[in-house]
Amino acid sequence: MDQEPLRGKLTGAGSVVALVLLEWTVGWVAGAAWTQSWKTVKRGHFRITAWSTGVLGALALVAFRASSPDGATVQSGLVIATVAAVFLYLGAQYLESDGPAVVTGALVGILGASALGAIGGLVEGWSAVIAGATLIVGALFLGAVTNGMMLGHWYLNQPGLKPWALARLTQAALVSVALSGALGSIAAGKLAGAETEGAILG
Repeated sequence: MDQEPLRGKLTGAGSVVALVLLEWTVGWVAGAAWTQSWKTVKRGHFRITAWSTGVLGALALVAFRASSPDGATVQSGLVIATVAAVFLYLGAQYLESDGPAVVTGALVGILGASALGAIGGLVEGWSAVIAGATLIVGALFLGAVTNGMMLGHWYLNQPGLKPWALARLTQAALVSVALSGALGSIAAGKLAGAETEGAILG
């Protein structure tokens, strides 16, 4: 007989999907805002990013609302605010200046990190601090890698774009890997016996 999820806790494969989508959205937008602040990459790159993250953010919100436990009012509110800021970031890409997009992208990063940190307290069987920090570092990693991949392809559309731009994102990805490794070492014992209820492979 299937066990009921713990009341007030995130558990199961649906929650994993929601968290990954949220991490990806937050990291991608925050990384793009950082890149846009350099004023060296053309606007088309960021419009592609904004539309893509708008879709991801909407999916993250739907997935989180479907899997979040009763009583997660603060976390749900932060997720809604984060996704709303993603759409502000999208709208800002059609303004004349890069400034509003950089500001709204940074806002997505702040709200998203707050949401992920708060959600860490809902993850079943994990310390709120470790879980929250791991989710935030995961967003940093996904953001650096995705922005690096997108920017690497954008070099084909913008001849003359300097390689230091991609190098910065590569460095950010390496930092996130180091942080993830450090957190993984702290939680090694817990990770060794971790299971995801509802996952095909256990």
